[in-house]
Formats: sequence, structure tokens, C-alpha cells
Amino acid sequence: MRLSHAGECLADGRSYHGRCLGECPDAPRIITHEPNNCTTPRCSRDEWSGENVYSGGAAQCTPTPHWEAIVKEAERVGWPRDYRRDLYVHDRAHLGQLDPSEPFVWILRENGTHLFSASYVDGVGQDAVHFATSTPQIFAPYVCRIYTWDGLRLREHKTPEHAAEAMRELQTRWLAAQPEWARRDFQKRKRARY
Repeated sequence: MRLSHAGECLADGRSYHGRCLGECPDAPRIITHEPNNCTTPRCSRDEWSGENVYSGGAAQCTPTPHWEAIVKEAERVGWPRDYRRDLYVHDRAHLGQLDPSEPFVWILRENGTHLFSASYVDGVGQDAVHFATSTPQIFAPYVCRIYTWDGLRLREHKTPEHAAEAMRELQTRWLAAQPEWARRDFQKRKRARY
């Protein structure tokens, strides 16, 4: 009998609330990701990514260079070791709905990932530029690798401050290319305090 981090017994030895216990099979991995040749992940249907799968639909396969870039980097680094669903479920679902030209900040940790797109603003008006520095501070005892996606390539930054500055520039350029109503909506959300 194996126990999860919280002490619950897992009969199948796989995962509990998205936590890989180290003894579970590899997290799902896209081997090919082309419109007409999408290799399904090595896991059961209910563990795969995206709300469309959870609600009974089939996983969508569309060209996603931003997704391919972060998976390639995660595999190169060998992270995340735990909370792999952050990458293979949540990041994939988010990027599946995000235009590849939209910049984002991606934070890779040994135990998870965080992704904030240029258009993201939380309920208190904080955006991706803010999270580029605040998220690594929250996980300060652990090493974080921080990246920005510029619409074409993934770039690693030496410090959260460098990533925040790069994201500020990318976000400004991206917003300038958006319609007026989208820029107004973004600024309105930035001022919001719920």
C-alpha cells in the first residue's frame, strides 16, 4: 500500500489530486503534435488535459508551437518532478486556448509550473509582469527557472526582474497590436479591485 503526501491510500498507485507519487507511470507526453497526426498521451482518458476531455469531448489537436516549446524545455531540464499535471494538464489547456502570438511568462519549478499570459489580470489587478517577480518570491526556498514567450520562441531569464522587464516590453507591444476595445478592457481589469 502506498500513501499520498496527505496520507490517503492510493489503490492504483498513480496520483492524488494531480500529484505524481514518483511510482506512477510517466505523465502524458505528446510525441507528435501535428493537425493530422496527434499521438495520444500514455494515460487514461480521465487523466488527460482540457475541460473538453473532462466533459466528455475528445482532446483537440492543433499546432501549438508555444506548447511544444515549453514541453521541450521541461523535458530538457527534467522538471517538474512532482505536480506534473501543472504542465501536462493546466498549461496545455491554457495554451490550447491562447493564440501562439500572445506573449506569456512561464515559471518552471522542480515541483510544478506557473503560466501567465499577457492578457491575464487577476481579481486585484495584478498582471503577468507582477507574477514574473512575485511567484518566484513565494517559492523562494526552491529554484525557479523563468521564461518568456515572445510569440515565436521561449527565452530563459537569469532573474525574475529581467523576466518582468521583458514581459513588460512584450505585453506593451502585444497590447498595441490589439483593437482599442481590448486595450480598454485590459486597463479596466488592471484598475479593478475585487
